[in-house]
Amino acid sequence: MHRISRFIALFALALLLVSCSTQGVPVETGKPCEAGSFTVVDDFTGARRGACTVLSKNRVKLKIVPEDQRVRNPSPWYAFKLVPNDGIQARVVLDYGSWKHRYWPKISTDGKTWRLLDANNIRGEPKDSSIELLIPLDTVSVWVSAQEILTPADYKGWDAATAKNTDAELSVLGRSAAGRPIYLLDSGGNAGRVVLLTGRQHPPEVSGAYAFTRFTEVVLGDTPLAQQFREQFRVLAIPLLNPDGVALGHWRHNLGSIDLNRDWGPFT
Repeated sequence: MHRISRFIALFALALLLVSCSTQGVPVETGKPCEAGSFTVVDDFTGARRGACTVLSKNRVKLKIVPEDQRVRNPSPWYAFKLVPNDGIQARVVLDYGSWKHRYWPKISTDGKTWRLLDANNIRGEPKDSSIELLIPLDTVSVWVSAQEILTPADYKGWDAATAKNTDAELSVLGRSAAGRPIYLLDSGGNAGRVVLLTGRQHPPEVSGAYAFTRFTEVVLGDTPLAQQFREQFRVLAIPLLNPDGVALGHWRHNLGSIDLNRDWGPFT
């Protein structure tokens, strides 16, 4: 009996040591962060989680940092997925350091359809350097993101559909630093003047992406006004100018640490 009691005590101590060794130790980006009740992952396009520190079995802290030290504009992007181990509420602290919270969290159970996280599930205010999110979990994974996630694959489908349904020609203008294609829609080539439309120079500006696609659909449409416009103006539309930044969850830059929206003068 004494041996059994001693074995049980040693076994309990081992479990305690293992638990203590996982809590408080940051898990770097790209590795699953297991909290006990759920796991935080960033294995999808557009993800940005930062280092993850387990605080308890249902609470973690994520360090939200920009892609490089040259970022100056506060657009703290975050996107991660919670994989439940049991049906419980996940508590996720977003630690921005010297930066400030900006985007109202959106959640999704399929990565496509999104809704705003209820205000009662947010502990903190805009411009705070740290907030806590209370994420309801059931049996399915939950995506959490600063904005709806629109990936290069989503754009590729829209580009192809737009070229099919309009007179615009679709081509590859060039490739990004990581080799991702940058697509161009070209309409009204005989017109004497040119209008250039560019989108997603800054990856987090998803609302602008929705405006861009709808605006372009109207300009390339078959209404008399749109046709008259294209008789006078050639339309060059680049829906996704920064595919690397979008795919990697950047705040502002491309892979060359350049803010494309600030580079129309020096063209570096």
